[in-house]
Amino acid sequence: THGNGELADWWIEPYDVVRSWGVSVVLVEYPGYGRSGGRPGQDTITDVMVSVFDRVAAHADLDAGRVVLHGRSLGGAAACALAAQRPVRAMILESTFTSVRSFARRYGLFGPLVRDPFDNLAVVRDYRGPILILHGRNDAIIPADHARALHAAARDSDLELLDCGHNDCPPSWERIRTFLVDTAVLAP
Repeated sequence: THGNGELADWWIEPYDVVRSWGVSVVLVEYPGYGRSGGRPGQDTITDVMVSVFDRVAAHADLDAGRVVLHGRSLGGAAACALAAQRPVRAMILESTFTSVRSFARRYGLFGPLVRDPFDNLAVVRDYRGPILILHGRNDAIIPADHARALHAAARDSDLELLDCGHNDCPPSWERIRTFLVDTAVLAP
């Protein structure tokens, strides 16, 4: 799941690497993004994520017990929203914030006025599966302290801080592949 200001279409080609491992990939577009109608918000994004998961999980050729969510920035919130509603094998959270409320405070917004809180910290705290957290050390949009807090709250997580910012991190495909092997989603 992609970040704010991005489109699912942008991730088709980069995910060729993941598909070459024999992994099926589903890219979800949020309401109000790209060619999708509707309005983006926590409820509508969660509804779309759950709907897509339910359709994919019902597919006869898919092992629903091996679904891994990979979300970047806002996409990490979409992944967490789904993980709070459906069982998934693992999560990869990249450049993800702890919550919109804590993120909004940085910009002088009063937390309770935030309509879409996306409390990722609470989801990570309750989630029982493994999580890989990737975050740029030099991220000026979502500081690395968010990643450290998510890591500290998780029961089973690996944190990797990368030498990049928010929008200039190259894909960590080899690290992701290692994580998928370590979590028994992929064969070595």
